[in-house]
Amino acid sequence: VKTMTHILRHHQQRDNTGLSTLSPLEQLTWPLSDVKLACGISPALNVTSNWLQMKLKWLHNGKSVDLGHRYSLNHNTGVLVITNVRLDDNGIWQCVNDKQLARAINLIVLETPKEPYLLIDGHRLDPGNLFVPVKENMDLSIECVVDGGNPIPSLHWLLFPSNSNLENEAMSSGLLQSNDSYQEKDVSRSSAKIQRVLRAHHNATVACIVTHVTLVNPLNTSILLDVQYTPSFGISRIPGFGIPIREGISVSLKCDVDSNPPSSPVWQKDDSVPPVLQTDDGFLNFSSIRRNHSGWYKCTSRHLLSEYSSIGYFLNVRYNSNELESVRKELIEEDNAGSHESVEVTVGGEVQLECPSGPSTAIPCWAKTGNENELQPIGPSSSLHIDQVLYQEAGEYKCIVGSKNQNLEKLRVYTLHLNVVGQYLFYLLYLVLKYF
Repeated sequence: VKTMTHILRHHQQRDNTGLSTLSPLEQLTWPLSDVKLACGISPALNVTSNWLQMKLKWLHNGKSVDLGHRYSLNHNTGVLVITNVRLDDNGIWQCVNDKQLARAINLIVLETPKEPYLLIDGHRLDPGNLFVPVKENMDLSIECVVDGGNPIPSLHWLLFPSNSNLENEAMSSGLLQSNDSYQEKDVSRSSAKIQRVLRAHHNATVACIVTHVTLVNPLNTSILLDVQYTPSFGISRIPGFGIPIREGISVSLKCDVDSNPPSSPVWQKDDSVPPVLQTDDGFLNFSSIRRNHSGWYKCTSRHLLSEYSSIGYFLNVRYNSNELESVRKELIEEDNAGSHESVEVTVGGEVQLECPSGPSTAIPCWAKTGNENELQPIGPSSSLHIDQVLYQEAGEYKCIVGSKNQNLEKLRVYTLHLNVVGQYLFYLLYLVLKYF
């Protein structure tokens, strides 16, 4: 039979009536064991040491205990013996007589808690189904429940990122908020909440850990988050952006779609079917590109009964080497003759760049000049809005106005220089104050 005794809080106090005001001693024991509870009352010098004549009695949770059956009193020592301890014996025991009140004993009958389980919206999760679907940007509340356990088990929460998000700051444990565990009718509970589920939480593990004095190793139960998020698009090109596309060369456009559940990319040219067949992995392969392949290309995807689209990309096919050089010179001349403006913005601020396209039906397209003077496409729009400007966003921006017809030589370029000023330290302080 297992036995365990643990006594805490030995500080001494006694009021002027002689009655004990000490905090109870804690005594731990296993069910079905035999327990001896010391009385703690000493007889007066002129009184016989027979405990029966001292009219001793024991109280359990404030109620008098009837001796006999499993409870017996040793009249020589005042010790109460409890045989075959049960959970009903858990609680405060105290030895008293007509004049004295002994220090109480908190008898804790140990019970090992059962395996924990999780609830979402009051519904118990199937232990065989580890994945829990949740939409991006929604909150998630989870409850951990443990039946049994004496004393009250401790429940803790942990959030483990997936292997692909180990370095993601959004996966910090501060996102997971939990309250203290409590017990009601022999059932312990604790709840946790993720205020805003991010796609970085996809495949993350939420675990409830149960610790208890009777357990060598903690108990646990967990779920994997199946975060559903809308598509984001990545468009790449071979040859790379900034290299002029000359008629007759091979060109590939690639669309990558990141979504959950996964969705397939579908290319469109000028809101219609592209001129070449698309591969299953999102490639548009032009073995020998022609001038009539020029136009606006975008990548679309159908996801959970909704349609999503990337920004448009204008594919401009040059004709031959002579025409290519002629167009290049014309673009330079147009750039020199076009608008040159300089805009200044403080780091961390916001700015909106306007393209003076005029009353024509031309479609403006924005690009940024790279380190090697190549153009990095941004997207089609009459204005370009940049929020929370960073130092690296300074530089030269070009707005190219062209038309959808085949007269591709008639382009006009507007150049704007963006200057970013201000102290980076102040901007960091601004971010800290804003988000924390």
